[in-house]
Amino acid sequence: MVLPNWLKNSCADRRAHAEDAFLLEELPGQSQRYGFPLAASFIPSRWLKDGDSVQIGEEVLAVLHTPGHTPGHVAFFDFTANLALVGDVLFRGSIGRSDFRAAILTR
Repeated sequence: MVLPNWLKNSCADRRAHAEDAFLLEELPGQSQRYGFPLAASFIPSRWLKDGDSVQIGEEVLAVLHTPGHTPGHVAFFDFTANLALVGDVLFRGSIGRSDFRAAILTR
């Protein structure tokens, strides 16, 4: 599979938690199943774990392993701004999507 030019030619640093490796491997099938353009599987340039930090520009964010939505879901926390970037972990009045393979409803 070939990566799209915009991604192949970018300096994108792709990161993920190792417990979501199986989801990355399933990207081609998942993209086709839901009618998206074919997405290539990939190996991240860095595997994240709880307690790591990532830097975006001058901002440093703490990595928090927040399994539940997927086994390797992570959130990012900026201690200076007291700001959490959680993706779609929290939904008002709902637990959100829990139909992913290996989702953990009790977490």
